[in-house]
Amino acid sequence: QSVTDNATHIMLVAAGTADTTLIDGITFRKGYAYLGGNYMFNGKNFLRNNGGAISSHTSLLHITDCNFYNNTGGTQSGAVHINGGRFVSTGSLYDGNTAGSGGAVCAEALVDTLRLVANVWVRNTASTGTGGAVFGTFPSTSTYTDMS
Repeated sequence: QSVTDNATHIMLVAAGTADTTLIDGITFRKGYAYLGGNYMFNGKNFLRNNGGAISSHTSLLHITDCNFYNNTGGTQSGAVHINGGRFVSTGSLYDGNTAGSGGAVCAEALVDTLRLVANVWVRNTASTGTGGAVFGTFPSTSTYTDMS
């Protein structure tokens, strides 16, 4: 089955910064974000070509013990795209994800915290840019621990 017949993004997060969205123990496989344009969801503007599995906008997102397999993003982030807010990923597997930049994860512009702890990064690729596994555009605070 081709991934191109999948919906854009598997999950959107637009909860805002008042509460944390916790995603625990879920497998995301063959998410696809490769279309042009944008759309509004919960008052936030999402790009259709970023974040094949998850696209988060101005939210507090914590991912723990999740698996991301073979997700595709056109411009940025095959697995998880973060546009503003905070992002923490703990004990998750990112395998075979691809995008222009940030094959697995892209934390963009207004992200104030990017914290990656004890995750496993395997075969993620950036086809035209940088960051085969992770690409960040100047988060205020970045912490990378136990990277493998």
